[in-house]
Parts: sequence; structure tokens; C-alpha cells
Amino acid sequence: MKRKITWKIFTNAQTEEKASQVIENLLDQLSVDYSNLEIKPYHKGGFTGTFCHPAGADTWSEAVIETLANAQQIGRSWILSGDIEKELDAWSNNSSITGVTNLHIILDN
Repeated sequence: MKRKITWKIFTNAQTEEKASQVIENLLDQLSVDYSNLEIKPYHKGGFTGTFCHPAGADTWSEAVIETLANAQQIGRSWILSGDIEKELDAWSNNSSITGVTNLHIILDN
């Protein structure tokens, strides 16, 4: 069974159309086969985009490395939390994509 990587992207876009453009730029950079893209207004301003994709790796440790490698393509200064044996939970306030303010990734084991 493939593990699922879930991304939540926070943007400073003022319209859903602009948020969609920002998230499409991010997805172009990631080059992953994503599904279930949802764009919603964020209660603190801007919009969020949530999507998921399967991890390509078969083992937990390889899936963690794959997820972190993807994360490095679009952000820096990642904060990791949670029990790494059960879940990778990563947060960054330093995106390399214009218009993205924060990034959140979850990979469940």
C-alpha cells in the first residue's frame, strides 16, 4: 500500500484565481501526480490549497527521504514535529515560491 503525502499551502493571494495560479506554480516546481486539490479562503487572510499524492517509495524511511527531498524543492528551514516512527509532520515559513507564505506537509506511516 502506498503512503499518502498531504500538503497544505498557505498563500497571501487576495482572490481564489490568484491563489490557484500560485499553487499551480508550486505544483509545476514539485512535478508530482497530485489529486484532490482544494482551494479555500483562510480565516486569517489569503487562501489555502490542499492536495495529496502517493509516495513513490516502498519503505517508511525511503518515503520520509522522498518527502523531505520534495519539500526542499519549494521551501527552506523546515521544522519537523511528531513521532518520526509514525508520522512526518513538517512546517516551513520560508517558501521559494512567490505568493506562498507557509507550507505544511504530513506523511503518515
